Amino acid sequence: MELKIENWNNKIYEKYLDYLKEISSEKTKSFNERIMNDTKQLLGITIPTLRKIAKEILKGNAVAFLKVAKNHDKYVEEVMIESFVIALVKENFSLKIERIDKFIPKISSWGICDSFVPSLKCINKNKDEFWKYLMNKYENASEEFELRFIIICLMDYYIEDEKLDKLFEIFYLVKKDEYYVQMAVAWAICECYIKKREKTLEYLQNKREEFDMFTYNKAIDKCRDSYRVSDKDKEILNRLKK
Repeated sequence: MELKIENWNNKIYEKYLDYLKEISSEKTKSFNERIMNDTKQLLGITIPTLRKIAKEILKGNAVAFLKVAKNHDKYVEEVMIESFVIALVKENFSLKIERIDKFIPKISSWGICDSFVPSLKCINKNKDEFWKYLMNKYENASEEFELRFIIICLMDYYIEDEKLDKLFEIFYLVKKDEYYVQMAVAWAICECYIKKREKTLEYLQNKREEFDMFTYNKAIDKCRDSYRVSDKDKEILNRLKK
């Protein structure tokens, strides 16, 4: 199907969904079903292919595509493509934030979240504005993947000396009784340890008794599994496990 389309509408979008079904693979679908616990249906298309499709859509009228796509979320893959188009479409960053904010409720798995966040390279040139957005979002966030989105954004774009104390505060205080939030926090602490070892080690030592056991131990496990952490540090961390 030719995806360089100017006049997107619901009828064309349905043909686009038929095209996605045609290029799907049962093998890919079976694999993704094993690793991705999503409430949406899976078609079975690889992420590199989804990114390629998004780039083809961007050659046409991407804004018109997004206007139609925002009302559709039956399949994981269509939502992922929408996220990639949101990330790549060139527009005012304030409008970009509005699109991101409206898209977040569609995130229904770690797969959608963790492929979307690193695609948002535009954040690098607008870090102060997006930081304000994330802090406001965090104040009222309660949904599992809404919180995971915030944590993964902080991990990917804000592990910096001047932001580290705030990140540590959020990692400790964020609602942590949902698995994909807990795992996001553990992963983020691991990345902090790799990039800011001394302050993160001090944080782990100081919060050992207060942190919930599951998230704390998972953070240490992730550090110990990383090839970027020395064997000596892995021994130190192992002694901190609860």
